[in-house]
Amino acid sequence: MAGSCIINNIDISTLGMFVLKGGDSDLLTFPDRKEPKNNDWFEYDGLDVDLSEIYFNAKKVTIKCYLNAATTHDFLTNLNAFKALITSSENKSIYLREFNKTFLLRYVSCQQFTFKGGLIKTPPKSAEIDVQFSDDTPLLMFDRTITAPISTKIMPTYVYLNDIELKNFGVIVKNIYDSALQFSDSKEGLIITQERNSGQVVYPSSKLKSKKITIECAMLADTRDEFYTNYYALFNQLTILQALQLRLADGTTRNCYYSSMTNFSKIKPFSSGIHIQFTLNLVDIL
Repeated sequence: MAGSCIINNIDISTLGMFVLKGGDSDLLTFPDRKEPKNNDWFEYDGLDVDLSEIYFNAKKVTIKCYLNAATTHDFLTNLNAFKALITSSENKSIYLREFNKTFLLRYVSCQQFTFKGGLIKTPPKSAEIDVQFSDDTPLLMFDRTITAPISTKIMPTYVYLNDIELKNFGVIVKNIYDSALQFSDSKEGLIITQERNSGQVVYPSSKLKSKKITIECAMLADTRDEFYTNYYALFNQLTILQALQLRLADGTTRNCYYSSMTNFSKIKPFSSGIHIQFTLNLVDIL
């Protein structure tokens, strides 16, 4: 475990600590997009969206750690040292060997603390500690110059993003059509209600609202370098300063913009080949 997690030049293994399996996944997620300026005109389908600029929210990042000690004295000594390390006011430089990357994070809270062993009982003592940070510079980890993916091994998806098939990013599409083929809601027409009459009078609209399209993905790569190239290229294609062109297997194209990434999970350690899952949330502007 030595060298697997280093915070402000302190190897947490010297405190009897390590990051739990899957406890570092939040670090890689794409940041949420700030809602672009838009008008929802009554007379037209969908949204009129200004996509000439793009901004992102800061990210909440939880790192799940495990602390183990043979004695109460050692446990409390290491726990207090860890507390002092992460709760100081300056940003934390956190290196994860799993990703071979350093992240700059600000401590927010201890979301959960689960202690086992009791302070008086015989050893050992242990705790699971979920620490929440804020990534205030969420674009720092991305190389914004990479726009072309390099994967060649994945089976066809027949789903294209800006004329690039998702397989070229190393992506397997697990589900898209539950949302892509779903009907859009109707825009509300003029509705008149009266206190002294039942029901209402409606002058219905023939126009449709924009809708969410969710793409449930798995992403594979043999090496970190291949993964980062494809991952950066995917993010950069999703965040171009114009409408995204999402082409489906039937040949239809949807005009969309990226909203967020959710449900990110790491299926196995990066050292044994990259396999992650996530959901991309797009807004179909019609």
